[in-house]
Amino acid sequence: MKNYRFSVIVEKDNDGYFASCNELQGCYTQGETFEEVINNIKRRNFTSCRGSR
Repeated sequence: MKNYRFSVIVEKDNDGYFASCNELQGCYTQGETFEEVINNIKRRNFTSCRGSR
């Protein structure tokens, strides 16, 4: 399995956290905690990379 590195932008608001990865079109997620949003974006990025094969 190849390893990839992507930049992720995480923002906090009153409802929790929002993360996006501009390098992968449509890759964004949200979570109640910082840890949750990071885990979500990692899963999302992995799914996006696998889908682009």
